[in-house]
Amino acid sequence: MRRIAAWVMPVVVWLQAASPAWGTQFPSPLGPVNDYAGVLTRTEVAELEAISLELEAKTGAALVVAIVHTHEPESLENYVTGLFEHWGIGQRGEDNGVLIFLAMDDAHSGEIDHPVRSKPIGHSAQIDHLSM
Repeated sequence: MRRIAAWVMPVVVWLQAASPAWGTQFPSPLGPVNDYAGVLTRTEVAELEAISLELEAKTGAALVVAIVHTHEPESLENYVTGLFEHWGIGQRGEDNGVLIFLAMDDAHSGEIDHPVRSKPIGHSAQIDHLSM
């Protein structure tokens, strides 16, 4: 029994380290625009959805927007990567999905994530001036 415990613990630790946002409960996707913080108007949501749907129709690429209050207690990188994987953004094997993520209550609140790597786009003061 001790042999099993000695083998299982390192595997569990490895799985936790290898899996972003281990155990995190992610919200269900609502569509291409997911405003869980309630910061967008209906018109803004409709405009972003139209852009996302047009991009997908023309290129096959999936553009998804997620706005939440906070990513904590997870790190920004783990939360965004976990959300991207949980929602299955893009077509499997095509690397054609993009997630624009904003956490309104966090100091570093914006990130653009795609299958190859995630790239922070700036702090909240900079993101306020970002136009879509």
